[in-house]
Amino acid sequence: MDATALLASFDAIAEAPGGVAKLRAAILDLAVRGRLVPQMPGEETGDREWLRCRFDQVARIESDLVDPSRYRSLPHIAPDRIEKSTGRLLPFRTVGEDGVTSGNHRFWKGQILYSKIRPNLNKVAIAPVDGLCSADMYPIRATGIDTRYLHLYMRSDAFLAQVTSGDNRLAMPKVNQTQLAGVAVPLPPRAEQHRIVAKVDELMALCDRLERCREQREAGRERARTAALDALSNAATDDDLQAAWARVRDHFDDLVGSGSDVASLRQAILQLAVRGRLVPHEAAEGHANAFLGLRSCRSLNDDEPFALPDRWAWTTLGRLGHLVGGGTPSKGNARFWGGGIPWVSPKDMKSDEINDSIDHVTEEALAESAIHRIEPGAVLMVVRGMILARTFPAALARATVTINQDMKALIPFRDDISPFLLLLVKGATARVLALVQRSTHGTCKLPFGKLAGLPVAVPPLAEQHRIVGKVQALMAVCDRLEAAVLRRRQAAEELASSLAVTALRLEGDACASAESPAGSIHVAP
Repeated sequence: MDATALLASFDAIAEAPGGVAKLRAAILDLAVRGRLVPQMPGEETGDREWLRCRFDQVARIESDLVDPSRYRSLPHIAPDRIEKSTGRLLPFRTVGEDGVTSGNHRFWKGQILYSKIRPNLNKVAIAPVDGLCSADMYPIRATGIDTRYLHLYMRSDAFLAQVTSGDNRLAMPKVNQTQLAGVAVPLPPRAEQHRIVAKVDELMALCDRLERCREQREAGRERARTAALDALSNAATDDDLQAAWARVRDHFDDLVGSGSDVASLRQAILQLAVRGRLVPHEAAEGHANAFLGLRSCRSLNDDEPFALPDRWAWTTLGRLGHLVGGGTPSKGNARFWGGGIPWVSPKDMKSDEINDSIDHVTEEALAESAIHRIEPGAVLMVVRGMILARTFPAALARATVTINQDMKALIPFRDDISPFLLLLVKGATARVLALVQRSTHGTCKLPFGKLAGLPVAVPPLAEQHRIVGKVQALMAVCDRLEAAVLRRRQAAEELASSLAVTALRLEGDACASAESPAGSIHVAP
């Protein structure tokens, strides 16, 4: 693939997640392989030849550690001021403003600043001014090569592969001067270097525009999706509800770009379900008080989260069953572990139904520790852990289980309300998360009393069953929509990867392998 073919694929690649980043990488690799611009007869030697050199033959590392107290007013650049892979310099401050006290390198305008720590982050920029840089960086002066060409080569995958190979320092990988000096550098004629840099600038500017366009499309999609889901959640009449649902259904491709967007639709469906907006109310089904009995509340006064639908009743989560806690049998007692009883912990809470778990306990653990046997039909909930900072996992137990101390189980007062009980819990996620408390160490915890006292609205039993059936049908639609989104994204990603890989599978690379002797000549086809 040449530059013309790559350009023809720009729009398709840019639509894929991470597509623009793949474009940038492909552009750089085409550039340093001599495939981005044509070689011109008569440039320098009169032949279309590239030299292969060592880094220390074309550039010099100019380490110059100084006392920062003497340069407090000069600009200060640290690795975090360089954007990963792009070579863009982020806003920086002065040495004094950054409070620098340890020795830093003095650098000069036009030098290349390269972060020697975590080379996989590929942080390299051209200094726009004189200043000081972190001791974790190398100031580099180009000597036998165009500075901007060397800069773009140092951002390429070809350079990155060399500086990251063989480094086993997982905690803090680092490139030393000896390693950097031996890196192979493809060196085209000087005039061609300039033309390569100009072409890369042109294509990177196009990438910038594609990136901005993609961001604008995503922002527009987010606004449209939010408006559509708000209309769905806040529809005042059945006609409004049908119109809002039709809007989501008919414009799904315009509203949804990822699986997380489908999650928003799922939550909107749950909100409609627990507010009595998903199915029509039937007078013949009676009132919720008929099965709630003394478990209902006449009114919650100021605590009512929304207007109560006809024939529904307010109650609290704790009145719909009793909450049971969990625990951990002694890890030092082998008799307690490896049995046939699932021991559910937050790491198992990844679906709406729990049939099994990663860890299992024995009957001895049930008999001799503080854990409880929890029968099918219970609603399992995570009540402690950092996951509560963003979501509230809940699931229906479909097998006999036990739970750990970060969980609670709500045992319903009658078996036939279990599926609707799960909907109530999941539909109240936002209100539940508002009850979460954080300790001084940042640990999230859902207090027992607040969970038990959570207000919920309950319909007649027959309506509960109809709501559950409707939600299941709509969630199946969401599953299909989500699968379609995933297929679309995978296709775009595969296209982007395929085009990028094709761009790199070039016969007759302009730069020969790093193992060849420095200074040898390779003739480009």
